[in-house]
Amino acid sequence: MNLPKVDITDLEIEGGPTGKVRVRIVRPPNSEGPLPVVLYMHGLGRVFGGPQTHDRLVREHALGVNAAVVFPDCDLAPEAKYPTQTEQACLRRLDVRNPGRGIA
Repeated sequence: MNLPKVDITDLEIEGGPTGKVRVRIVRPPNSEGPLPVVLYMHGLGRVFGGPQTHDRLVREHALGVNAAVVFPDCDLAPEAKYPTQTEQACLRRLDVRNPGRGIA
């Protein structure tokens, strides 16, 4: 499968109800300096899905709008009970808004 070329960074950020949140940052290739940010959440039911199932879509978003796409990889239900996924996603939002973190 030919996927659009992008730069990908996978991180774990401390905080939230489970102590850490995994996040994938997808940027246009060779981009430098700050970019606009798109916080992408594919739904917070989170029974299935994540960075692997939405890889092509997130890549295309990053390239199409020339932005850094931040995609939280929240814990899945039924092991993670509501509101775990929502709180993990909100942590991403707060992290993205803090320019000192260098998320995007």
